[in-house]
Amino acid sequence: MITLLQQHWQKLAPATPIATSIFEQIIAHYQEPQRHYHNLTHISNLLVQWEQYQGQLQEADTVAYSIFFHDIIYNATQNDNEEQSAVLAKKYLYELGCSEAQISTVTDYILATKKHPSSNTPTDLQWFLEFDLSILGADLGTYQTYSQQIRQEYQHVPEWQYKIGRRKVLQYFLAQAQLFYCLPNSYNQNAKENLSWELEKLKFLGLF
Repeated sequence: MITLLQQHWQKLAPATPIATSIFEQIIAHYQEPQRHYHNLTHISNLLVQWEQYQGQLQEADTVAYSIFFHDIIYNATQNDNEEQSAVLAKKYLYELGCSEAQISTVTDYILATKKHPSSNTPTDLQWFLEFDLSILGADLGTYQTYSQQIRQEYQHVPEWQYKIGRRKVLQYFLAQAQLFYCLPNSYNQNAKENLSWELEKLKFLGLF
């Protein structure tokens, strides 16, 4: 997996000591022990989708940088991961010599993952956000594994408190008229079924 990620990275950043060092730091962040879902597998899956649909993107490199950096800081005990990730992405992109415009766009994209606003306009941002949420529209077995991994990341939260918070997240996404406008519509149907399944599971486990 790391070899595949490195190949994608080298297409973005020239093979310089700085670029190599930044890639090594990216890998180190995503291999932190508290990560069960927001890890290298997550980034790899998004890059697979990016590669599949990059012909639809206006600035494919900008979206790829956003994928690499959007969860570089992740700690489920904190609520400013997106902001911290944007700050670190900005630092690294300056070191890579990226333009001010590209750096600004990448940081904006990262910050957008905090709320995941949907749009029926197929912009690069909408594609990126759909890549990030695509796990919601996966097959049920894959979604169930994701659900378990998220619970592991929040293992510090008491069960009753986790259920309340998770329920709000699920209901937020279910309340959207549509989550996926760029990816195939089957993602929307799968997402509704998956999110509803998890809500029912929470009810079965009690509290609701």
